[in-house]
Order: sequence, then structure tokens, then C-alpha cells
Amino acid sequence: MNASNKELSPQAITLGRLIPAIFLSSVGAVLFSLAIFRLLSFFIMPSMFFALLLIGFPIGAAIASRKQRSDARRFRRVLGFLAAIMIVSVGITLMARHVDHMRASLLFGVNPEQLLKQVMTFALFYLPFFVAYGAAEYVGYLAGTSAFGERMRPVYGMFLFGGAMAFALAAGLQQSLGVPRLLILAVAAVSISRLLLATEGFGRALIEPVILILLICWPGFDSFFMNAFKSPATVPDSVAGVLKDNRDATVVSKWGKYAYVDIVRLPQEDGSVTSAGYYNDIAMWLYQGGGQIPEGFRLEPRDRVPELFLPEKGRVAVLGSGGGREVQMARRAGAEYVLALEIEPRVVNLIKTDLQDQFDHVYSQQQVDVRAEEARSYFENTKDQFDLIMMISVGGYPQLMLEPGNMIRTRTAFQLFVDHLSEQGLLAIGYSAQLDKDGVLLRQYFHTLIGLGMDVYAYSRPDQESFLLLAFRPDASQDQKDQWAQARSRLEESAVQRTEDELKLADFQPITDDRPYLGGNISKILSSEQIQFMFLILSMVVGICGVIAMLVMHHRMRSSPCPTNPFGFLLVGLLIGANFMLLEHFCVTQLFQNLYAYYDSLLIGMVAFLTLTGLGSFLFPRSWLIPLIGVSLLLSVGWFYEPASGMRALFLLIPLAMVAGTFFPVVFDQVPSGRLELFVMDALGAAMGALLSFFIPMLYGFRVFGIIVFVVLLLTMGGMFWFLLRTRKG
Repeated sequence: MNASNKELSPQAITLGRLIPAIFLSSVGAVLFSLAIFRLLSFFIMPSMFFALLLIGFPIGAAIASRKQRSDARRFRRVLGFLAAIMIVSVGITLMARHVDHMRASLLFGVNPEQLLKQVMTFALFYLPFFVAYGAAEYVGYLAGTSAFGERMRPVYGMFLFGGAMAFALAAGLQQSLGVPRLLILAVAAVSISRLLLATEGFGRALIEPVILILLICWPGFDSFFMNAFKSPATVPDSVAGVLKDNRDATVVSKWGKYAYVDIVRLPQEDGSVTSAGYYNDIAMWLYQGGGQIPEGFRLEPRDRVPELFLPEKGRVAVLGSGGGREVQMARRAGAEYVLALEIEPRVVNLIKTDLQDQFDHVYSQQQVDVRAEEARSYFENTKDQFDLIMMISVGGYPQLMLEPGNMIRTRTAFQLFVDHLSEQGLLAIGYSAQLDKDGVLLRQYFHTLIGLGMDVYAYSRPDQESFLLLAFRPDASQDQKDQWAQARSRLEESAVQRTEDELKLADFQPITDDRPYLGGNISKILSSEQIQFMFLILSMVVGICGVIAMLVMHHRMRSSPCPTNPFGFLLVGLLIGANFMLLEHFCVTQLFQNLYAYYDSLLIGMVAFLTLTGLGSFLFPRSWLIPLIGVSLLLSVGWFYEPASGMRALFLLIPLAMVAGTFFPVVFDQVPSGRLELFVMDALGAAMGALLSFFIPMLYGFRVFGIIVFVVLLLTMGGMFWFLLRTRKG
């Protein structure tokens, strides 16, 4: 080639640039999806409508397939379309707060029609992005397969590795960059991917990523975006609603590990200052500054628990310590040792450093041991006993009732905490009545603790704005019981004891580790029947799309050569997609049952699963698949007869995940005439798998979900075995 020629050959693009371009395009698209979902969790859990978005993949592939040419140049053009849609979607995200129908009412009940409206609205917002994403991925598959000598396995592996890298970046960069910058970083990754595929005009192609990188470097971008994104001042309990008359009161607005953290200072009429902490724009804790509680301060029943019930030089554990309000109360009551557990490390670090004066050095006192840890994991790994364990706002905020942030509300968790009480110890649970307007949580926790053999008493403020549960050891000495009785009588000076009639709960069943999703007040927000109704509606939408796609794709395949039965081929594609999604989420849920923090489990599980499936795609050729499927079936049958759980199940997933990573690329290679059909059915199978992965654990528990994963795995391996035998050469 003449050195003066500005245009590089397609071969030069393939050899020098296509691999990193494929990798970066996958990083960008997956990272963008994660950032969008992180932001939408302010209003709703995006997993509810993820299956609907996956319908965009086959639509995008079908549009892209209208042109036969699918080389690196076309891949670059489709990536340009994807980047443009991503930028538009960033703007659409800023509209989310204006179409939110649930935020103000979710705490007080919502009907499924309203929830479906919310689901459909957000799904329509982001469907264009998933259409463009599907088109780019399909054209990338074709371009990469052609460049690698009609071998799909390394191409598929690079896409999976790109997805794993996106999850790792989301975990590692959220606190330092913030989610809005991650959105721009994702667009920049796609833009750099396009730059790598440019054959001429490199200067023009360089302008776009440079502008995006400069935007990332703008110090005020995160705060500018979040101020435009968060709920407006018309929502009373939002940060903007609280600060509409005091706009300079914000002390901190930063991304933490699990949430966007706002800390504001609220001057009181008596001249004191109260600090309030907001996670994802929802009020989570208050802290009263100053050495003494000012007269007229809003004293909750739980605030008096250390003063009334803590023995001299007692040991206290505060679960969900937030800004340190209960730690402060325990210190004033003379606690010898206070363990403060707060899951959000950003809050702990701020209060220990930059804000220590504002918070009276509450986390720096000699007798205070503050840890940024998940409480249940900590208690499983300590033998310490406590005279008082305080669980604050244990209900969490409503979004986490559908997709839990932890497993701290189950019967097993309560038993764990009870087991760490000293002979004179008690468990206190306090939270705002806004999380539990009709007292469903109160009754649920009351009967759970009764079932554990505890002596339990329930209280509320006279205005019923907060609740308090006290659970005492029944084997305490009579002197200790008399002291507790005196303390309860003093507590009733400022709290109202709930009667037995008020605490009745029909058909009570304790919340179990197998089914934590419907714990607490979600049963009042949405009943099981209403969630089943939502499951049915969304399944019908995905199912209708699947039937239409099956008929259209079957008609297309009848007019082109296919080495297998067309219907069987399409069914195998459907199973591959469903199996991949189900195994992926099974990995996450198994981790969740060991780590107890859903977000941590999601990130670790997805990085591990995508890496393993990518390795399988790279390492296992078609000739190995039949014996590998045989070994995997043996593992699966052994798993079925002795159900695996915990870390054992995760280790069994390693070979299964690696083998599953080979299914799609092998079928893709063997039937070139059916690549669009395979991609379409795989995406629809993934949508079905996503629906099952969200609703089945919620409605029926992890054990039932595991059985469904096992059945689909067996069907997929059987389908692959059939396909390999039908397409075996010679």
C-alpha cells in the first residue's frame, strides 16, 4: 500500500485495531447501562423492567441486518449511532424526576397499575439505547467473526471481558468520579472505539473523545447533573424540599459506595443545629450537635433506651449508626464500649475527618469502635456479647424492599443478634413510622422475636411518628426483670405501649433467608397477588414478542439452508439466552446469601461470571463440547440430588459458567445463515431469564429459583447436545 494513501485497508483495521475496539465498545455499552440503572434506583428498581429493555436487542439487530455488509467500517458507523443515542439518553435521564409517579406515594401504598405505568415509562425512555446497543453488538459480532477467519469464540470472549471490565469500573470509580461522569466515560469508551476504527480524518475523529474527557474533568459536572436529576422542591421529604428555604445548608453532596450521600445542616429555632443524612435523596438519619440535648429537641422513644436500660459500664452495638445519634446517646448513658456499624463508608469517613467538629467527634471517642461493615457479616465473625443492640431504620428505604440491600430483617438474622446478647442484654429496634404507616413491620418483627422466645414490648410516639420494639432475654434474673419493668414505666412517660389487639397479624410467617424480598412493609405496599399480576403482564409482553419473533425467524430460515431443524435451532437459541441470564443471576443470589449485601454481590458476581464465560469462549473449541457437556451434566445431577448452597454452589458454577460461555459462539459459527435468528432468539431468551430472575426469588424464594435454573440448564445442555450431533462433520 502506498504510504501516502490516507485510507487504511480493512485488514489493517482488523489486525491492529479491531480487538481493542470490540472490547471498548462492550465496556462503554455495559458501563452506560449500569450508570443509568444506578441513577434510576432513586425512583424504582430497574431490574423490574430490564426484560423489556432486552427486547430492543433483536429490534436493533434486525435493523442492522438490512445491509449485508458487516465489516469494521460498518461497525464504526453503527457505533457512531450508538454514541449519539447514549448522549440523547443522558438528557432523557434528567427528565426522570418529572415523570416519577411513585416517589411521594410508595411509602404509603401503591397499586400495581401505577407501578406498571412507571415501569413502562422508563422502559420506553431507554428502549432506543438498547436498540442501538443491540445493533452495535450484532454488527460487531459479524465484523469480528469475519476478521478472525469465521471464528466467533474470541470475539464473543472479548465482548464478555468488556462487560466484566465495566462492572469492575463501576465498582472502583463510582466514589471518585460519580455516576454522571461514568455515563460520560461510557460514551467516551465508545467514541475511542470509533477512533480506533477510523481509516481517515483522525483529527476530526479525535475531537469527540477529547470533548468528552474534558467534560469528565470539569469539577462541577457531578453536582450540576445531580442537582438537575434529584427530586424537585415540590417533593417534601427530598433534599430540595427540605432546603427550599435554606439553600446554603448543604454540607456534603458526594457519591458513596452504595448511594448518593447528602448531609445538610438544619438550624433550629432555639439556635441549635441538626444535621440530616440523605441516601439517594431519602432522609435516613438525624444528628443533634452540641454537648447537651437542647430543651424541646424532638426526642424519639429509642433515644431514651440507653439512658433507661443500659447497665453501668455497659456494652452497646448500634446497627445502622448513620451520623452517630444513638452512639451519642449511648455515650451520655455511660457506655463503656460502643460498636457503631454503618454500611456506607463515605459517611463514616466524612464524620471521622472533615465533619468531625460538626458531629462532636462522635466517631473519634476512645470508647467508640466505628466500622463501615455490613452488620450481619460482622456478627457472624465475632463472639462479643452486648448489653444493648440497637437496630436503627432496619426497614431500609422502599426500593430495597423489592431488591434488598441486605438480609438483616430475616428470622435467622434476628436469632444471630439475640445470640450476641449478654445475660442482661436487650435488643431495641427503632424506625420512622413513614416506613411503616400501618405498623406492618412492627407486627412482623414483634411476632418474629416472640417466636425466638424473647419477651417483647412495642411502643410508638404519642403522635405515632416513630416505632420502637424492645426484646428482653426471658432467662434473665428476677432482679434484672424488675429493673427492666421500672425502666419501661419511665419510657411510657413519653411513649405509648401498643396493645395486643394492635399487634395481631393474621397468617404470620417469619421472613426467611430463602425469601427476604417480601420482608417488612413490602407486603403492605404490594401484595403477593399484585406482584404476581405484574409478573403476568410483563411475561405476556415478552412472551408475545417471543412468539412473533419465533414465527418471523422460522419463516426466514425456511428459505435458507440450515443443517438442523429450524424450529429446534430457534429453540436452542432461546434456551442459550435464558440459561446465560439465569446462571448469571444465580451466581449473584448465591453470593448474596453469603455476603448479605446485594450491591456487593451483584458487582462481584457479574465480574466473576462474565470473566468465566469469556474464558470458556476462548479456551473450549467445538470438539471439546460434547465431553464437557457430559461432565457438566454429571455435576448438575450431583447438585440436584444433594442441593448445593453457599460457597459450594459457587464453586460448582465455575465449570458450568465456562461451558455455558461456549454455547452461543459455537452455534453462531456452525450456522452462518442463521446468525440473525440466533441473536434474536438469544436476546429474547435472556429477557425471559431476566423476568424469572427478578420475580421468582421474590415470590417463591431462592430454592425454587435454583430448581428453575437447574431445569433450564439441563434443557440447554440437552439442546446443545442435539445440535452438536446434528451438525457434526464427517
